Amino acid sequence: MVRAILLISLLVGAVSAGVVGPGAPCGGRENESFQLSKACEATCANPVQECLGDCVCNEGYVRNAQGNCVKSEDCSVVQCALNEVYTSCYQECEDKKCFPSDTDGLCGIPPECVPGCYCKRGFVRTPQGKCVKPANCPSNPCELIRCPAGTECVNGDCVPTNTGSDCSTLACLTPGGCAMVQPLVCTGPVNTPCPLVPMCVNANECWHTRCSLGYECVLQETACGSPPCTPHATCQLARI
Repeated sequence: MVRAILLISLLVGAVSAGVVGPGAPCGGRENESFQLSKACEATCANPVQECLGDCVCNEGYVRNAQGNCVKSEDCSVVQCALNEVYTSCYQECEDKKCFPSDTDGLCGIPPECVPGCYCKRGFVRTPQGKCVKPANCPSNPCELIRCPAGTECVNGDCVPTNTGSDCSTLACLTPGGCAMVQPLVCTGPVNTPCPLVPMCVNANECWHTRCSLGYECVLQETACGSPPCTPHATCQLARI
């Protein structure tokens, strides 16, 4: 009982001094104030509750991911992942990475920025886009990356494979042998037909596909759990 009376005395003194209490500012932070918990209502069994209080957003405001109280219309539409912080001006060139490139830190002038998320201080981004401690970076940037047919992983990026452009350069032991396939990711110039690449296939569906006049059968790469995957045959406008 003595402890409860002492706690109330201290709280009353603090309120009268303007230090704490309902409506009091919270360390100078905008749009929030100290409020007593509504769960501290006195009861017959316990007429003197030891109430705890906290700083809450003022009416009409909500707390954002950075801990600030803002209008709901000012909330970010970008949802940051684990170990990320939001910024209204994100530039990829300034985002810390497990495997920095030569262009990291070299941003355009004026900077081109969009709302986005940086890795928190002390974290770096993996080739898969997650923010981790530097000690948790993969030993090889290509360790967890699977590139589509016709490309290979180089320093975490999928680039065209430095091989021949036809089946004469590829020896296959698969039932379908070698076939020219349209890859999942096109590496050719924009607005031009996607270049076909040599690929070992289990079956060549174009052997059994007839296309209308002016069209040709093209094998398109497909994704599957156990490569090599069987490409799907489609009829496309004949290439000139």
